[in-house]
Amino acid sequence: MKILILDNFDSFTYNLYQYVGEIMQSGNDERSLHSPLSFPRKRESMQIIVKRNNEITVSDIKRAKYDRIIISPGPGSPDNPKYFGICGEVLTVIGRETPVLGVCLGMQGLAHYYGGHVIRAKLPMHGKTSLIEHDGQGIFCGLPKPLEVMRYHSLVVDPKSLPKCLEVTAWTLENDATSLSSRAQS
Repeated sequence: MKILILDNFDSFTYNLYQYVGEIMQSGNDERSLHSPLSFPRKRESMQIIVKRNNEITVSDIKRAKYDRIIISPGPGSPDNPKYFGICGEVLTVIGRETPVLGVCLGMQGLAHYYGGHVIRAKLPMHGKTSLIEHDGQGIFCGLPKPLEVMRYHSLVVDPKSLPKCLEVTAWTLENDATSLSSRAQS
């Protein structure tokens, strides 16, 4: 399994690297069985590669044949290439054929590049916790409801603007979307 983490110049990127490595090493995370971003249960060759959003091309990514892509948090907005780098192009060119997990800015980018709107939050949530509800599927399988999570952002996805290909899979008690998933194609 070969995973690419696209780093949007954020310190949390290496936390993601560590978490993904731990899940891949243990091979027994129950959530991985139910997620389109699932990791193998048996030990196999595992590679996690981190690249900054300005040091790799879509051609490089296609040539490397990554099994999964994670788009990290970062400053700014996904509609500004200065902050989102190659990530928008990755979503439009590769995102429909390779599973992509977007965290914070990455999730906002998923919404933006599939036609949703990213707007200012009513209140900035920098270093604050929230209780969220979730659908119990994928990465949320087996997690408590409600779930207390840490938030660090001032932008949110407008759930009313989401295209039919995306659905909200976790949300705050105030209805801020905290997780999106692509709907199964029929």
